[in-house]
Amino acid sequence: MMEAATSLESRALAETTEDEVRSVFATYGLPLVSTPARPRALRLRRLRVTGLRTGAVAPGKFDSTIRFNDGVTALVASNLRGKTSVLELVTWCLRGAPRELQTGVRHWLSHLDLDVVVAGQPLGFRLDLENGEVASALVLACPDVDRLAGTRLSVPEDGIVPLRKLSSQMRQFDAMSSVSGVLPRIAAR
Repeated sequence: MMEAATSLESRALAETTEDEVRSVFATYGLPLVSTPARPRALRLRRLRVTGLRTGAVAPGKFDSTIRFNDGVTALVASNLRGKTSVLELVTWCLRGAPRELQTGVRHWLSHLDLDVVVAGQPLGFRLDLENGEVASALVLACPDVDRLAGTRLSVPEDGIVPLRKLSSQMRQFDAMSSVSGVLPRIAAR
């Protein structure tokens, strides 16, 4: 009822009566109290990163997987060991672009896999990268998030189906906005 009080208090600024405010709300079928937003939980399950690291610190091929179990996952390491990069890689998959991922790190990457559950729907984001840019991307859906861990492709007989597939012909921004555009539709279910 706090929001109704706020709406009714703001009527004083508009020099109108409480009854006039109630009438306008009723005319348009608006409640004086807003309904709470539906929960749109996001649960990270697995992040896999592969590529070829260059430079002085541990150069060579890498294939790293982080599993996010129920509860809290802590990323603990000394400085310059990739904690922020992990967050940027998750952001890349979910939002369409990394915010501040170092250029050098971007060029190390060849594959990025993120498995999540959004509003109860398991999703797998699969990015293939070349020279720090998305070459192709695939968003997979399936009934069980654990099934996504073993594949980068659609496997319809296992219930793993593509929601979006994007090729290198698309500009990166268009491709990733299209991939991340899947999330609002799923969250709205």
